[in-house]
Amino acid sequence: MDLRERVIAAAEEGLMRHNEIAETFQVSVSWIGKLRKRVRETSSVAPEPHRGGQPGAFQAQAAERLI
Repeated sequence: MDLRERVIAAAEEGLMRHNEIAETFQVSVSWIGKLRKRVRETSSVAPEPHRGGQPGAFQAQAAERLI
């Protein structure tokens, strides 16, 4: 079982508070909150897609010039 699934299962059992779950699984309390929100909104524990960041320094056009 994936870490996200185990954390959600522990949270849904209702036997531990978020800070106890965070300590048990070595994750942050805020991550648990974000994960639970994602499950409520999407019904999935899958990670969010990568949202970007800085583009790579090596562009495709530069690669074509090298060939």
